[in-house]
Amino acid sequence: MNAKEVISRYALDIEDLERQKARRKAEMILSLSKDKGWMESDFIRWFYWETDFSLDILSEASGVRTHKIQSMVGAAYPVPYKCHKCKETRYHMCNSRLEKNTFLSPKNLKHYLCEVCEKAKIKEDDEKRIKKIQANEAKARDKGRFLHEMPYDEFLETDYWKKFSHERKRDADYKCTKCGRRDLNLHTHHLTYERRGYERKTDVVVLCEACHKEAHGMEIPQYMIRNPVSLRDRVLQVIGK
Repeated sequence: MNAKEVISRYALDIEDLERQKARRKAEMILSLSKDKGWMESDFIRWFYWETDFSLDILSEASGVRTHKIQSMVGAAYPVPYKCHKCKETRYHMCNSRLEKNTFLSPKNLKHYLCEVCEKAKIKEDDEKRIKKIQANEAKARDKGRFLHEMPYDEFLETDYWKKFSHERKRDADYKCTKCGRRDLNLHTHHLTYERRGYERKTDVVVLCEACHKEAHGMEIPQYMIRNPVSLRDRVLQVIGK
């Protein structure tokens, strides 16, 4: 017998020994439960959920077949825990040993709340979120009032207006919303100054430099005026007539 076979044989012997120990321990617990007058089904249910013994060990110790044990243990088991907030004992229904072990891990137990405390926490979190939103809105209004009252030339140089203007030009696909030109500089034109500093999208319109001047009643330089050329004139230019 070579070394590999010896090690394999030794490992099997250890595994068998551990199995015998587990079976004897299970038999001892089973005998104690009978002395206390426990019902067999109640004990097997408790034994399955409260210990780590396999179904095979439990079957050997109790003499009950495995499939019958599975019907005795039930589909769910109530696991007690203490609410992290009110410290009251509650019960959580676990559907497997793995779920039970995960639920009872110290890392998770310290965060569990009962149903009443969970609802109270959700309500409290909602109130905090609403207060935060209201505070941000008030801060934005204060900032808007400051921007609204500052000189217009200075307002146009603020980061707020540069960002807002760029976003409106991007929404307009970087072309004049009136004539559709892209070859002139684009301006973000105010339709109303009522909300200057906290404008809505509908308070402004993107115009090319020519249309912007026209909107303010200013004279448009000749180089900005696009001379419409008819299709006939273009054809004549091409053929050289």
